[in-house]
Amino acid sequence: MKKGAISGPVRTPYGYHIIKVADKRASKGKILIAHIMKVSPPGTDEKESKLAVESINNIYNELKSGASFSELAKRYSDHKESAALGGKLAWFSTGELI
Repeated sequence: MKKGAISGPVRTPYGYHIIKVADKRASKGKILIAHIMKVSPPGTDEKESKLAVESINNIYNELKSGASFSELAKRYSDHKESAALGGKLAWFSTGELI
């Protein structure tokens, strides 16, 4: 993804995410990203899983309509550590982020 690009909703073992490439460094392999996460781990009941999908799709639609990624992350992300930073995670390279 290019700098500033926003992904569509992505499911991982931890839940649903919308990912924005906030910046890239010249150092090969290092990247700074931001995400909005809705928790839906394996074993989540169907009702809760559907709510997570509906929520992440609604957030994505707000982003497509021009809403601020940072503000939506602060308001809706279930990952509180990154939510406080507008969704930003620490710089990482291949193999450093689970």
